[in-house]
Amino acid sequence: MGLEKLFHASVEKNPQRLAVVFGEQRVTYQRLQEIINSYAAYLEKNTQAQDGIMILAQNSIEQIALILACFETGRIACPVNWRMSALELAGVMNRGYFQLGIYDGQCELLYADAENLAERQLPAAKLEALPRNDPRSGHQAEQPEDWYAVRYFTSGSTGVPKSVLHNHRSLMSYARTYSEVSGWTPEDIYETQSNLFHLSGFSCIISLFVGGTLVLMDRFREEEFFGAMERERCTRISLVPTLISRCLSSGAFQKYDFSSVKKIVYGGSPLPMAQVQKTLAVCHCALEQAYGTTETCNISVLSGADHERAVAGQIGEKILQSVGKPIPGVEVRILNEEGVPIDNGIGEVAVKSPFLLSKVEGNIPKGFDRDGFYMTGDIGHFDENGYLYLIDRKNDMIVSGGENIYPREVENCLAHMVNDISTSAVIGVPDPVWGQRVVAFVVRYPNSTISEQDVIDFCREHIASYKKPREVIFLDRLPMNANRKACRPALREMYARWHKEQDQQQENL
Repeated sequence: MGLEKLFHASVEKNPQRLAVVFGEQRVTYQRLQEIINSYAAYLEKNTQAQDGIMILAQNSIEQIALILACFETGRIACPVNWRMSALELAGVMNRGYFQLGIYDGQCELLYADAENLAERQLPAAKLEALPRNDPRSGHQAEQPEDWYAVRYFTSGSTGVPKSVLHNHRSLMSYARTYSEVSGWTPEDIYETQSNLFHLSGFSCIISLFVGGTLVLMDRFREEEFFGAMERERCTRISLVPTLISRCLSSGAFQKYDFSSVKKIVYGGSPLPMAQVQKTLAVCHCALEQAYGTTETCNISVLSGADHERAVAGQIGEKILQSVGKPIPGVEVRILNEEGVPIDNGIGEVAVKSPFLLSKVEGNIPKGFDRDGFYMTGDIGHFDENGYLYLIDRKNDMIVSGGENIYPREVENCLAHMVNDISTSAVIGVPDPVWGQRVVAFVVRYPNSTISEQDVIDFCREHIASYKKPREVIFLDRLPMNANRKACRPALREMYARWHKEQDQQQENL
């Protein structure tokens, strides 16, 4: 059985239930299935089974229908990041993953520019021009579970998008397990602006698999997002930590009616105790943190009960800096520098789960150890109660005076300056004495007057002194990569260029 059967079950149970709301558009499960069938007929006419379908589009009902049509026909849905430059996109197109390109009107110019730069040319179609009412005839075969279903692209540690495949089996297992762990029900009305080209965007598909209603946004606009939350009586919303922080700082949460909301789901970084307390007090709903990677899907969850117990003082506050406990079926190990599992201490997080596509059978796939554990590149450790803590990415570690310093630990410290710092990023730069030294790039809230010394003193007070920034550089905004993460390579280039200019000015004096 393939993923399409999970959606069929929702259609059969309640065909007239509202499936997706997008702005003024509203479609039932039955109507969404009709659009899917029409797209499926187009794909069957123009492509072969297991062909890759490049999807360059911003969030929409049509994009969801196209992804589900790929599941329906055994094609591989390949949603790509519309924030990429034309040159980056052309590089992905040259890698031979796609047999058909589909773009929406908002991405038409980007597609055309990339196509002009690419060495490989694809048959292409505009998403809005695809037929929406064509019948689909013939026997509809079930898709084999081991067929590929989705190809995602990560930003990668080098900035070059890395391809990650999932098959029907891995994603079915993930959808069923995570929806159960997170308590997802057919009565849920889920609101998100998560992009469908991210694994986090697969939550939109899970919402439809469980038979709920999806309220989809193409991006976060405060009034529009929370207005829809009130109007649709959403029960479940997803917000990244930076948005939660912004809404707390601006007082946005107090402006809106959260009475229907049962849970706010977040991920990507922890929330400080002060922000957890404020969110629970203002929104009167549960908080849930999920941790995962594109390759592994979700690995662990910090539950609503965990948040509540921490705020009530029933467990230590430090638990809020964890990513919770591994979900059922997921095994997590901590590996030392030699790749040997350790019971205590800090090391690389390695994962084995039914959501992983690759299995170790004979040859060891890249990124796996001989026991079939995928090495995430994240550095972390377990506490005595089985909670997993992440420290940083393995490749981002700073070595200063022989001591290992993880940028994320410093950034988490800075996140506790909740009234002053909107966001931050930390890098290591060359130092003639210490090897490397810590530099923090900080974006202040508009009304903040904190100084460089204030930031350094705060870090000295809350983390080991050798981990504190030696320099603090204030920016209006951080450079971001295509996946909207702080781009450390760009910050290193910025810092090097800035110092080179300073040295030249000194020479000219």
